[in-house]
Amino acid sequence: MPTPGFPAAGAFGVLNGVTARAADDVWAVGDSGSNGRFQPLVEHFDGSNWSIFSTPSLSTGGTLNGVTALSATDIWAVGSIGSAGTGVNRGNLIEHFDGTSWSAVPSPNSGSFSRGSLFSVSGIASTDVWAVGQIGRWAGTEILHWDGRVWSTGAAPSGGSLRSVVALAPNNVYAVGAAIEHFDGTSWSIVANPAPNAGLTGIAAGSANDIWAVGAFTDPTTGLGQSLTEHFDGTTWSVIPSPRTTPGGANISLLTGVTALSGGTVAAVGFAIDANGIDNNVILQS
Repeated sequence: MPTPGFPAAGAFGVLNGVTARAADDVWAVGDSGSNGRFQPLVEHFDGSNWSIFSTPSLSTGGTLNGVTALSATDIWAVGSIGSAGTGVNRGNLIEHFDGTSWSAVPSPNSGSFSRGSLFSVSGIASTDVWAVGQIGRWAGTEILHWDGRVWSTGAAPSGGSLRSVVALAPNNVYAVGAAIEHFDGTSWSIVANPAPNAGLTGIAAGSANDIWAVGAFTDPTTGLGQSLTEHFDGTTWSVIPSPRTTPGGANISLLTGVTALSGGTVAAVGFAIDANGIDNNVILQS
């Protein structure tokens, strides 16, 4: 679909996350810029056209990775401050839309060189929102919670970086990354993963008994990454076989995002590198 040009002349950018409240209310976030300095980017679709929404300008630059909409006047986006062009994350970035404008919201580990980076956000209510990512040079687990007043750090098991979160109820929240983690209303714990050598990058739920996670695992024969889909039926996580090739014969494949509808439809997206070293878009539907 046609999208608006970037704010700065000669700039390029990327969109990292998307959420839709309705066919005429869709938000996408990422960053744009040039010369190694990037600023957060927010775009909105009103049913006819995409437009860029103004966001706070950051002296250090920054990027947004994930977005969720609780209502038309309660939308959260998360990412990191620091230049996306250098790959150096200097701290967490959280922004909020109140129906009129976007503003930066104070968060833990947002100071200079705290190396916090948030990748995903999901909420149950205006007083119950979760964000996940990583903290520190060695990608330790980071989980943040919004109670309607402030963001605070949640105690998390040592499971490594978390890439995606889905909140279903105050006592039922899942996050995935280097591990599968679950919040039962009191504490977070690591859940047994049927693919222990996998990295999961996306999670979505049609219901509490229909949760999907996607990512990649290392093929023990070739040593190459191959796409992975996992499903939770309310009791057990299991690996669901999925296509891992392209017409050219993929050497490496990875799924990066997934969405699940209550009617049972599931779609996952990612990419595959074929035998010629060319990147190919991958879209799976079940």
